Amino acid sequence: MLKIDLQSNGGSETASIIWKGETYTATSKNGKSSICKLARLLVEDGCEDQAWSTQTLWGPSIHYKAVRVLSETDSGFREVWWHPHPEALPSPLMDAAVANVRASMDAKRQSYARKQAG
Repeated sequence: MLKIDLQSNGGSETASIIWKGETYTATSKNGKSSICKLARLLVEDGCEDQAWSTQTLWGPSIHYKAVRVLSETDSGFREVWWHPHPEALPSPLMDAAVANVRASMDAKRQSYARKQAG
């Protein structure tokens, strides 16, 4: 399990971790998305999918967290799929993480639909 240190600083939030001897840090101005940003950094550097935790939060998949983004709306925040910037360099590891998470979610939806159908 990845142990992420999460610190709040007057509205902003910083997530950090030491992984394979390297320190990774991501900051969020709105105090909501630093873990998602940190997860993307880890996936970009080849982190295998595994559970993660902070002092108060946890999740079963760092890849799932990496492919989610918090989007600010008038009514608050909502999670949306991560998409690379159109001018960004190709990111095969993030593309693979997105594909794996979407396939997993599709399989869960199909399984749920079959259970509902009886």
